[in-house]
Amino acid sequence: MAKVSEIRIYPHRDLGFEYRSKESGNVVPAYRLIFHELAEAVAKVKGGMPYIHKGEQMPGTGAHNDAKQREKRLPNIKSEGLAGDQLIRDPK
Repeated sequence: MAKVSEIRIYPHRDLGFEYRSKESGNVVPAYRLIFHELAEAVAKVKGGMPYIHKGEQMPGTGAHNDAKQREKRLPNIKSEGLAGDQLIRDPK
């Protein structure tokens, strides 16, 4: 039986909080979260990658890291946080 993955995106839903990058402290806008999740899904489905490789054999690889590297090529990187960073929920 095939595994089924699902992505749900609600870009206009106000959750009462925003995400900030723990590394930079910058707000991570919704479009970056959406881009990151879609890039991760593509890496898993088309690239056959696991979410993240466990252990020391292949550090920095996997769908999560692939999506983070793609995200770094988007504009406004200096003023916005990365969705691939460790995130903090910050009340609005």
